[in-house]
Amino acid sequence: MQGASDVSMASLSWTNLWALVLTLLELGSLALIPYVVFKKRQPVSATAWILFILLVPIVGAFFFLVFGVNRIEKRKGKRREAARHVSERLSFLAHPEVESLDVAAGCAGDHALRFLRALNEFPATRGNEVQLYSDVNTAYRMMLDAIDQARHHVHLEYYIYQPDGTGAELRDLLARKAREGVQVRLIYDAVGSLHLNRRFLQPLLDAGGRVSVFHPVLPWKRRWAVNFRTHRKITVVDGRIAFTGGANIGDEYRSRVRHFGQWRDTMMVVRGPAVRQLQHVFAQDWLFSTGEELTATALFPDPGMPGNTLVDVVPTGPDQEQEVLHELLLAVLAAAHSEILVETCYFVPPESLLVALKAAAHRGVRVMLALPSISAHRVPLLAAQSYYEELADCGVAIGLYRPGLLHSKLVVVDDSFALVGSPNLDYRSLLLNFEISVVFYDRPTIQRVRNMFHQDWAKCTPLELESWRRRPMYRKFLESVCRLAAPVL
Repeated sequence: MQGASDVSMASLSWTNLWALVLTLLELGSLALIPYVVFKKRQPVSATAWILFILLVPIVGAFFFLVFGVNRIEKRKGKRREAARHVSERLSFLAHPEVESLDVAAGCAGDHALRFLRALNEFPATRGNEVQLYSDVNTAYRMMLDAIDQARHHVHLEYYIYQPDGTGAELRDLLARKAREGVQVRLIYDAVGSLHLNRRFLQPLLDAGGRVSVFHPVLPWKRRWAVNFRTHRKITVVDGRIAFTGGANIGDEYRSRVRHFGQWRDTMMVVRGPAVRQLQHVFAQDWLFSTGEELTATALFPDPGMPGNTLVDVVPTGPDQEQEVLHELLLAVLAAAHSEILVETCYFVPPESLLVALKAAAHRGVRVMLALPSISAHRVPLLAAQSYYEELADCGVAIGLYRPGLLHSKLVVVDDSFALVGSPNLDYRSLLLNFEISVVFYDRPTIQRVRNMFHQDWAKCTPLELESWRRRPMYRKFLESVCRLAAPVL
């Protein structure tokens, strides 16, 4: 009997101990709320974190400590200093100022050019040749051909570099070029390329290629935030041709992964003065990642003026004092007269952009959103779906892409503005990631982007508002819960 009593007392003691531990953890979770209020300047973001902590105290606190705490102020300063240093050293580059556009004053393009003249790091440049591709395989083959012909250097920066067949093909080509004496430098993101490892990259390293991880996640150095990521996709070859857009390096982007079906992305090949600016962005990120300066004149040859396209290369990121991409989109949406076309993989917009889209529809602007019907990430898709009803109620047309995964990112406003690049229409792209966009002002290029949108729209199923309203209540609840997390997705 005594033994049974001792076991019972021990069990009770352990129960009391666990109860005490859980109580202390819950109290500690609640104690984070004043910190959230003090540190989070965006009311929506602060509210989302507070609700998460209140509803799921211990789990919410854990996620806030991992995802929400800003541990990167020093990193922002370092990235800012890298940008300033590279720009000073590259002051010899000539970027002739664009005085005017051949468009009406007050149109979206005029607003964008004036806005970017004030806040963008680079001036708009004329004389570019830009080829746009909706087929990633075509653009990828062109990139491999350009790398194969490289004589001096190849620079690559990608959010995702998969260690699969596509990744191995590119690695082996880069290794061969490195053995031939070509300077090869690769930046990949620590979170996006989580599966990439030194063993996979060893053939490139052994050949003399240089590899850098952007913002490594190092818990033992208290660097375990998942923000401050490079979501850019840039390849520059010999300083004369560049590739950028929405696709990363991996089999899925070439429609080789059955689960995703026919992958849809937008890529571009750039020649002309804009190549120097893309090289400039890479040099800033390389200095930030490695401490090595890339400002030799051989890396910035005169690209000539092979075309007549006017473009703005727009690098954006969390190290900037102003929310350049966010404010740019607000400016052009407010200036729209007849048409707004948006194609994005992740549609979780800040309230300001949501209101801008609804207001445009209310004043008679045709607003069309081409969005994915499937996603690699379930929570952002559910969060996006929570916006459909209120947008459709305002007259916004929503099309759900059916052949596969829609990963393309583009915006067209009237006949005077188009944006193509890496950013989605979500909090992460607008406020937390390093992104690269290319803005077009000339009607022929804008028309090509518009045609790409309408080709995709023809493969979309239009959202029927009345049918959508009849979706199950549990689904609406899940969408609303995921929407609460929108500022932290």
